[in-house]
Amino acid sequence: MPKAPLRVQSFAISIDGYGAGPIQDLQNPLGLRGPELMEWFFHTRVWRKMHGHADGETGVDNGIAEQGFAGIGAWILGRNMFGPVRGPWPDESWKGWWGEEPPYHVPVFVLTHHPRAPLRMAGGTEFRFVTEGIHSGEHARPTSFCASARDGRPRQVPLRLASRGTCARCLHGRLLVLHRK
Repeated sequence: MPKAPLRVQSFAISIDGYGAGPIQDLQNPLGLRGPELMEWFFHTRVWRKMHGHADGETGVDNGIAEQGFAGIGAWILGRNMFGPVRGPWPDESWKGWWGEEPPYHVPVFVLTHHPRAPLRMAGGTEFRFVTEGIHSGEHARPTSFCASARDGRPRQVPLRLASRGTCARCLHGRLLVLHRK
């Protein structure tokens, strides 16, 4: 089966090339001043709905956000996008920034150097921690796993990339095909 298309969409980056601020911690999930990169997104109906509100703007920014979430079969995150824990996992108490129901609702592959058991969350999100690259192992490989993740039938589904460092490694290694609209 051909490789699944990869989407890099609705990704904010500063004029000097950063996708997050420095010094990420519990109080600053996107790093210091990192939220400034995403100000366009916070007022949209998509964002507000993800946080339990019925309001929000429906203009161009909301349209871009809707496109960015439509039809995604799986996500690929770097470890920093999952949380502030560095080095080996001290335990499995950290379950991400999002609470009991993350906004993904599909499999999420977290690229890390430190193994951890898969983590199932409310709403259909399952975090899988991949330690040997996204091409390793049948159960860890997004291109094979997400193709049958929803209904057990093989098919192509778009993968969404949510990490600048991850993006560079994926595209440089030619492990996935960049999907452009």
